[in-house]
Amino acid sequence: MAMTDSTFKRDILAPLAGLGRKLRSRLIVAGLARCAAVIVVLIALQLTLDLVLVLGKGPRAALLLFVVTTVVYHLWQYMLRPLAIQMTLEDIAALVERARPDLRDQLLTAVSFMRNAPNPDRDSPAMVRAVIESAHRAYQSAPAPRLFDVPRHRRFVALGLTSVAIAASAGLISPDYIAAYLVRDLLLQDAAWPSRTRITIDGLVKNRIAWPLGDDLTLVANAEGDIPDSLRAEVELPDGKTFLRDMSQRGRDQFLLEYGPLTASMKLRFLIAKFGVDESTTWYDVLALQRPTVAEMTVTVTPPSYADQPATKYPANQTSIDSLHGSTLRIDAVMNKPIASAALHHADSVIADAVRDSAQSIHAEFIPHSAGSYYFNLTDDGGLTDLHPVTIAVRLQTDSPPKVRLALPGAGDMITPMAVLDVAAECEDNLALQSADLLSRILTDANSPTSQPDDVREKLPRFEPRMTRYAETLSWPLSALGAKVGDQVRLAIRASDYQPAVTTTRPAGSTASLLANTTDSGAFTLRVVTPEELLAELGRRESEWRREFEQILKSQEQLKKRIEDLHDRAAGGLTQAEVASALTREQSAQRGQISRLKTVRRQFEQIFAELKVNQLADTTVRRRLENGVIDPITNLVNIDIPAAADAMERLHGVFDRAAAQDVENHQTRLIQQMNAILANMLKWEGYNEAVGMLRDVIRLQTDVNRQTQSRLEQQAENLFGPGTTSRPEKE
Repeated sequence: MAMTDSTFKRDILAPLAGLGRKLRSRLIVAGLARCAAVIVVLIALQLTLDLVLVLGKGPRAALLLFVVTTVVYHLWQYMLRPLAIQMTLEDIAALVERARPDLRDQLLTAVSFMRNAPNPDRDSPAMVRAVIESAHRAYQSAPAPRLFDVPRHRRFVALGLTSVAIAASAGLISPDYIAAYLVRDLLLQDAAWPSRTRITIDGLVKNRIAWPLGDDLTLVANAEGDIPDSLRAEVELPDGKTFLRDMSQRGRDQFLLEYGPLTASMKLRFLIAKFGVDESTTWYDVLALQRPTVAEMTVTVTPPSYADQPATKYPANQTSIDSLHGSTLRIDAVMNKPIASAALHHADSVIADAVRDSAQSIHAEFIPHSAGSYYFNLTDDGGLTDLHPVTIAVRLQTDSPPKVRLALPGAGDMITPMAVLDVAAECEDNLALQSADLLSRILTDANSPTSQPDDVREKLPRFEPRMTRYAETLSWPLSALGAKVGDQVRLAIRASDYQPAVTTTRPAGSTASLLANTTDSGAFTLRVVTPEELLAELGRRESEWRREFEQILKSQEQLKKRIEDLHDRAAGGLTQAEVASALTREQSAQRGQISRLKTVRRQFEQIFAELKVNQLADTTVRRRLENGVIDPITNLVNIDIPAAADAMERLHGVFDRAAAQDVENHQTRLIQQMNAILANMLKWEGYNEAVGMLRDVIRLQTDVNRQTQSRLEQQAENLFGPGTTSRPEKE
């Protein structure tokens, strides 16, 4: 029976096509198995390395690149490349003939003739047909050959299934490790490997810790499960720099990180001591939050109404405030961030609640009752408070009492009833004066009630309320007070300001009284005496200072003698240096006379002033004291003695006889002038002594008359009986 084309196709071509498909599927299965095994091995290697070494993101990325490259290579080599090969029936026939050498290329030739029409010019149809029939008989004579190694194929299938089973088992047994692997090594994210040691941090919320900026950061880490031997913290700063900090262990399962002041937000994680490479936790964010504080503050001080002063607004951020007692202070503050609450404090006590003007601005008004530091206690929405508040140092200034001064120029301790006192009153207040008065009182005896139990109050002339300073000198006759010999007169100035007398309540509940400011000057107590007694006292003082002037004159005479001796020795060969040294000493002694003479002059000026105040300075007194003593001493002090000292100074360079004579002439004139002054003193003193003796004679004569009268009255009583008197009766 002749073979037809359909028979060849059924018996030869169809089996060859099926054999090609089976070969292709076997190659795909083997490639998948091989790639699965490679993938499982690479994953195991990658997971093991990262688990043991806890690789960073860079090494993990490099390792992932290696794994991906290797997997892609195997996929290409064992799956994609075989799939890309186009196998024809001729290729399959060639493989069959390789398995069955007995076919001797007949099958390949027959398949080629069947698939490609033969060329009639080149190929004989009979020969073509014969080749096809021969190939058909040969192929059919033996079973289909095996083109691949079945045991090897089964091993590949087993390897692939085992790899898949291992991966599935690992996922079922340790899903947390597989999940960590996926996150760390495939997604390249930072995640911690599952650990039997669990670290929890006090105050951690959603992997974040909020901490005040500038405060010492102290974190407490609690270990659960397997307690590590040590724990370290890895810190990453905003600029990318990282460093490690050892943590101290507190107890068995607590570790303490004492970082120090927190200067900026940062990240940190904990490294758990393990074999090989330390195990690390996930990264935690440490947020540096500013504490609420005052960024700008302004203080306005409104004085009390009685002060009649405008409000004072201090420059921004000035924290030293002077406030008059009773003033109202307003503090306006702007915060660095929104706040939840604020209150004004002083000495740990709440003074006033702050009024919110906006989310970041407040103000408070209060009347400070005590000096010290005032500050706002601030709290923000997160509960942070201001640990170092800006303080305002308030210095309370009391309304100082007026300053009052009284002077009685020219008056001594003793005055006569005819005296006219020069009362120099001076009053001053920092705000305003309300009143200024002269107080006077007559004291008759220190041991008995006064004739004037209350002070006589007299308003000072030309005083106007609300003056801040008053200075005036007025003539005040003692006769207006009606004082007599033997009385004492007390004088003082009293001034007051506008501070009211109030009672204030302090925060602690105590009260404090604030009295109106009234000040009395130092009082002068003057004794009223007769003109004779005053003149006797002044004469005694004049004699005392006349003796002092005599000592000054004696010193001047001795100085003149020393200068004359020095000139003689200079003419006899004394060196110029020795002369200059001696002249310097004498010049200093000469100028020293000035201060002694000024003291004497002041005393005589006081004596003369007291005479004028007490209306005892007539023309004679003025001539003898003022013209005869005070003015000449003034000339000595201002002109003559300085001229004599200057004349000595001119001899310092080269000793000159003419200049030396000029010095001696000055000394002679000084002594002459001093003798003239002394003569006037003695003359006035003699006059006073004569007047005093006359007064003593008059007083003695009065005493004799009184005694004679008493004796006559007693004799009359002895002769005529009691009640009789020699004194004539008054009609």
